[in-house]
Amino acid sequence: MQYSWALAVALKLKAELEPYTTRIEIAGSIRRSKREVGDIELVCQPRITDLVQNNLITGEPEITRQNWLDDQIKNLLRQHKIALPKEARKTPLGPRYYKIVLNQGTPQEIQVDIFAVLPPADWGVLLTIRTGSADFSHSLVSHARDVGMRVKDGQLFKVADLIKRSDD
Repeated sequence: MQYSWALAVALKLKAELEPYTTRIEIAGSIRRSKREVGDIELVCQPRITDLVQNNLITGEPEITRQNWLDDQIKNLLRQHKIALPKEARKTPLGPRYYKIVLNQGTPQEIQVDIFAVLPPADWGVLLTIRTGSADFSHSLVSHARDVGMRVKDGQLFKVADLIKRSDD
């Protein structure tokens, strides 16, 4: 799809999800202003609320976490405003990664990948990896490995050296 059309669709989806996040940005080929765009990628931090409720059996207070983004995406699925990809057997549906398709108001299905920054993920690492081309992202991860670091679950960390202990 053309960049200008993809950007318009991405901005509309971003605006719809923004109230359910503390931060949200368009990533991928749209952020790189590519002429042709294959899909829409968003990186966001879900709005999380701790809910305190009394346990019905013990009466003790319990804390549960409400992920507003997760709730809204599932709500949009129920309303048929978005759908799951048809070809995927086990489609990722949160809480860190959502793979959906937009199918209303568009002449074709548009794949959308939503990456949620949840601890221990770091905003900058995840946004950088999801904005770069595949080659750039692979070289970034490879370079991190070459200098004794690792990227996992959207987090960059230093690989600890194995310390050999002697039991003498």
